[in-house]
Amino acid sequence: MHPVKPIFAIYRRPTRLWAMLLASALLVLACSATGFVYSNADWFLKRWANDYTQPNARQLARWEPLLASQLKRHRAEELPRIIGLIDAFIAGVDGGFDQVRAACLGKGLEQLYDRHVRFLAELAAPLLADLTPEQIDHLATRFAEDNKDQPKTGESGNERRLRKRAKRFASAAEWLVGPLEDKQIALVNEVSRRIPDTGRAWFNYQRERQAELLTLLRTDAGTARIQAQLGAWWTDFSGADPVVKEAREALTASLADLIAGIGTSLTSGQRTQMRHHLEELKKELLRQQGKAEVVALPCPPRLASDPRPSAPQ
Repeated sequence: MHPVKPIFAIYRRPTRLWAMLLASALLVLACSATGFVYSNADWFLKRWANDYTQPNARQLARWEPLLASQLKRHRAEELPRIIGLIDAFIAGVDGGFDQVRAACLGKGLEQLYDRHVRFLAELAAPLLADLTPEQIDHLATRFAEDNKDQPKTGESGNERRLRKRAKRFASAAEWLVGPLEDKQIALVNEVSRRIPDTGRAWFNYQRERQAELLTLLRTDAGTARIQAQLGAWWTDFSGADPVVKEAREALTASLADLIAGIGTSLTSGQRTQMRHHLEELKKELLRQQGKAEVVALPCPPRLASDPRPSAPQ
């Protein structure tokens, strides 16, 4: 898997982001592609805009200054938080990944996801509100093209999605720590099966929210209502089948279990590679930031009573 691909999905396919939370969030910490995306975010966002909305010169002249100013603000606010999250993972490499620390790190990754998706809604809404009827029709066509690949039903469809999910999780972990051992692969497979299958429920929910958005655009609902709708769609899952929200909760819990399970089973080589990746990424983000500002993730120290083995020193 190319290291940029899951992160690029944040900008190109935000409606499917939540299902890739674990894989994408781990990959955020796995390689320098994160620094590449942050330094080229305007290009990614313009590419997404062109693909889905085909803005004209007048629309771009209004949107691009907003994009530039909002990205500058976002980098100033978000880079210190990401660096703090990286520091928390480095502390785990040094001190061990007990369940309490893993849960804290998992929550930090989930919050990272939510902040970025709400930021995307904030950026997309003004451009969407400015679309012409012809551009709205183009957006409807792109949605229809995305929806051609309907989820297969039945046992074979569910099993295929489970295998793909486990493969995403494993690929993300391997980018961070290197090749997984058999017991770690077994853990990934087991954890991925705890998450309810939402193939059809999510597909239906996505189509409903797409139709809702198109209605808002065609009735000139305005930027504020469009931004609120995108936020409810992409992060709150407003109106979704209960199984979708259950899957989100299960995904968050599974993320913590995966961090704890793999974190406490790291080999010496994996531990070295993980620390190297994290330190290199931190160095790159500090360079982009231009100043040493960090917002620490307040994860508690490892509990002495935790039964899991300590990390080797």
